[in-house]
Parts: sequence; structure tokens; C-alpha cells
Amino acid sequence: MTCEPRSEAIRVDINALEEFHPARHPAEALTGCRVIERSDGRARAIMPVPEFQSETATLGWMGTVADAAAAQAFATRVADGHGIRTMNLRLDRLGPLPPPQSMTTAEGFASGVDELTGLSRATLLDVEGRAFAECTARFAVVPSQEATMPPQPHRPAIVHPTTPSELVGVQRVQFDSSRVDIIARPPLDVCNHFGIVHGGLHAGFVDFAMRKLLTTMSPSLYRMLDLSLVYHRPAMLEHDRGLRLTASIDRRGRRITTVDASILSSSGTPLTIARGTFRT
Repeated sequence: MTCEPRSEAIRVDINALEEFHPARHPAEALTGCRVIERSDGRARAIMPVPEFQSETATLGWMGTVADAAAAQAFATRVADGHGIRTMNLRLDRLGPLPPPQSMTTAEGFASGVDELTGLSRATLLDVEGRAFAECTARFAVVPSQEATMPPQPHRPAIVHPTTPSELVGVQRVQFDSSRVDIIARPPLDVCNHFGIVHGGLHAGFVDFAMRKLLTTMSPSLYRMLDLSLVYHRPAMLEHDRGLRLTASIDRRGRRITTVDASILSSSGTPLTIARGTFRT
């Protein structure tokens, strides 16, 4: 998909948009992600690149703006009284990520829709309009009774994590030779208005687990080339505050390493599974 970015939308300050595009739920307030346009199978979302203390934001943390643009593009083609759920999502790196706190834009386009599912794409652009990542996502149309479930009361973000560990809510980390297990308790501010962890933030969570494993095994610099996620169940923090993140090496070569990861409930039920490809 080729998108012609609008420079005035790309360069806009998130604070200037608050009056016209207020955060719809806690996850948007926390990340600064905003959907600023949606109509006729297209959507545009913006978000500043996260600025973490002593760490650089990586591809998975851009999943929030990618998912928002792709989902809202698809939502414009869904009949009234229905909602959508993310089934799977893939991020592909096209170039270097922009620097922290610079504004990015995701241009979403619904490329195929039927009454049950649909496919959307989103191109992620830096402040100069250069594409640095591509997202492909498939969504399911949710029955009206699920789409109209009462939303949780909106809370402005009161937690402002300064590291990925704080955003994930790491409680305990356990390693063995080729695997990491992380017990986490994320802040409720990572949720949407249904009390469910924002689908795009799942990408950041599994990215974190994968890198925690890789950097422990080797000091080499690992560059993520792509990340694929399959969503099995929502992470409903309003009902179960604990999550478990796992990552294990699938294949390790001289230049390419693939890593499998999962997000599980506190009882061990799989919520999301993922695979990432890294180059050293």
C-alpha cells in the first residue's frame, strides 16, 4: 500500500490535539496514541515514539499506533451495532525507528472486509513522511451483545512508566538456558475502555520478553525484523491482574534468530502467542 502523508498531520503536537481528539480510554492517555481521522475504509492515527529511561524503544512498542490505525480503518466498514476484535497482527520493519518523542503517523487502509472478518494494513511514517514499518492485521466482527458490553469508567493515566519493565509491571523474572518466564502485574492504564489490555500493547509486551531473553543470552545487538502475533483471548486485567510472559529460542543462526513468546493469564491460559525474527 502506498500512502501520501499529510505533513501538517504528521508534524502536529499531541498536546494541541487534546481538545479535538481527547483520549478515548486509559491506554491512549498513557501512550499518547490518537485516532485523528477515520472514514470509508481509511484511518489515521498518531503517537510519539516512547521515551524510556536508559533504553531505546523498539519495533513492538509501535504496535499501539499500528493496531489503532488498522482497526479503525476496518471499523468504518462494519455494520452499526457491531464491534471488532484483533485476531492477528504482523509488524515488518522497513527502516530505522524514529528518535524518542518524535511524532509518528500510521495510515490505515481496510483492504478486505466481509460479514465475519476483514484485513487491514497500516504504514508507519516518521515526521518526514518516510515509511519505517508496515502492519498487517486481521479482525473479527464481534456480535452486538459483545460490542455493547458496558465500558469501564474512564480514568486518566495516573501511572507514567519510565522503563519497559515498569510498563509491563515486572514482578519476577526467571531464566534457564534458552527460556525466560516473567511474572507481571501491568498498570490498569494499559487497558482500553473495556478493561482489556490494548491489542497493540501486546506487541510491546512480547517484544520486551523476547529482548529480555536475547540480551541475557548474548551481549550482541539484536535488530527485530518482524513480529507476528495471534490473539486467542483478551487480557482482562479488571478480572485478573496477573500476567505471565514467556519467551524461548526457536532457532539461532549466525545472523538470524527466531524467538517464540506467549502472554498467559495468571492461571496459565494462553492469551496471545507470537514469533519474532531478529538479525544480529
